[in-house]
Amino acid sequence: MTDTTTTADVDTGGGLTAESRPRPVAICDLVTYRLTESDVAVIETTDPGHAHRNRVHAGQVCAAVVVAKCGPDAANLRVILDGAGVFADFWATSRSRGTEPGQWQPIVH
Repeated sequence: MTDTTTTADVDTGGGLTAESRPRPVAICDLVTYRLTESDVAVIETTDPGHAHRNRVHAGQVCAAVVVAKCGPDAANLRVILDGAGVFADFWATSRSRGTEPGQWQPIVH
């Protein structure tokens, strides 16, 4: 009998194969970030009349760029809002990977 197992098929711990384990975040990675209610409150205080950007809401998914790593699954993010000038971004610090508000996900192409 011939062994046809490839490196990507070998379980490397935790039930994940090398191929299915998420890659650690890297600086300049583009990710999606889900806004929290407190994020929205901070954003609203910087541009309360929405003169320079579109309205945001909790749970909204926005594009973000990783600007610093805080661990393999945590990062500081520059969240990109739909707007102009100084009102077009929001800093989200020490955020973890996940699918809940306040968390980010890598973009899968």
